[in-house]
Amino acid sequence: MSIISRVKPYLKWRYFLYLFAMVAGWPCVFCFMGWLPAWKTNYMILAVLSVLTAIFAGGKSVPMAIKTLVFVQLLTFVLYFFIHSDSSYITRCAYLVTAYSLLVIQMRRPQTEFVDTNVSFLTIQALMGGVGFVLVMAGVLPVLSTFQEFDGHIGQFYGLFTTTVSTDDMVRVAGFFDEPGAFAFWGIMALLFNKLFIDNKKVELALIVGLVSTLSMAYFIQIAMYAFFFYRNRILKMFGYSLLFIVLLLIIASVAPELDNAIFGRFQIDAETGQMSGDNRTSHALSCLAIWKTAPIFGVGANNSIAIGQAMGEFIGANPLVFFAMDGIIGQIILWLPVFYLFSLGKFRRKYRYAAIILFVGFMQRPYDPTQMWYNVTMYMLLLEAYREIHMYPGRCRSNIQYTNFIPFTKS
Repeated sequence: MSIISRVKPYLKWRYFLYLFAMVAGWPCVFCFMGWLPAWKTNYMILAVLSVLTAIFAGGKSVPMAIKTLVFVQLLTFVLYFFIHSDSSYITRCAYLVTAYSLLVIQMRRPQTEFVDTNVSFLTIQALMGGVGFVLVMAGVLPVLSTFQEFDGHIGQFYGLFTTTVSTDDMVRVAGFFDEPGAFAFWGIMALLFNKLFIDNKKVELALIVGLVSTLSMAYFIQIAMYAFFFYRNRILKMFGYSLLFIVLLLIIASVAPELDNAIFGRFQIDAETGQMSGDNRTSHALSCLAIWKTAPIFGVGANNSIAIGQAMGEFIGANPLVFFAMDGIIGQIILWLPVFYLFSLGKFRRKYRYAAIILFVGFMQRPYDPTQMWYNVTMYMLLLEAYREIHMYPGRCRSNIQYTNFIPFTKS
């Protein structure tokens, strides 16, 4: 089968919108590399195209449970706009409306088309990142170009992947995300998409092995949980996979001391601080805690919390308390509603409870962020497909990955 015939089923308008939603802006870096226009322009285009397409989409309505979650979040963001006089909450609304429009489009067909797009996109990055990681360690893959990211970090493009963390002896693969931890986090989401709705073993193996190249501490923790939840009843298989995974890490760590420090050294306790060496969140969380205490119910507002953090000389993002500081306990509960709903679906299928726990642990390191399109779209698509599997298409695999010969994921 030719490449064109394999790709042709995916050359549809809706697939373009799904992929564009993933690459339009942060945490992907295509706009910073100059491959796409500025991220604000991309998101405005995406919003207009998604809403217009949804208006003329027709088909079945989005389930009421998910509509209610979206409405509650929208209403909360509007109220917070007035409470804090902060226009960033309107931006949150725009992202959420765009995400809902994509849900409406996905409802036209029973197939898990967004899931397939996301899994393919992440798995291809994992394959390229894994190969690139080996080539860099072998000294045969140089940096091709550099670029500046949204937060001022300098990214390096190696042809097969990008990164913000590299030295003479070590590189941490970030795929085409803003940093390695983000690639690992969204790789876990793709791994869950595959396990929940596709269960393709080749995809699973490619993601698990390829994402090792991120050398992400959070990834190692989440992948251990993934193995426990989904393979604990198959002791021999789990033991075999775990042993191979540890051997792989030992081989990588033996290449250079910096790699050893990046993998195993991050779990060691720092004698001075009493914290794990890889813990780069606690100090930020303590700053957010101090801000949250000043306004525990509704927070101090998104923009105001950033201004306070800057006055303190402290970066307040990327920690589990950042949205407590911004939005207070009420706002944080509203942000977590999709996770709570996913957990509740565990009464129908235990796998959804497992997924919710794994994601919740991830949110402790990389908080659920309504100012990123990825969180809104992927989380609500996960809820949509879970709902449809339980109530609309029980016992039916609806993934195109299983039925087509799309590179490189044929049916296992």
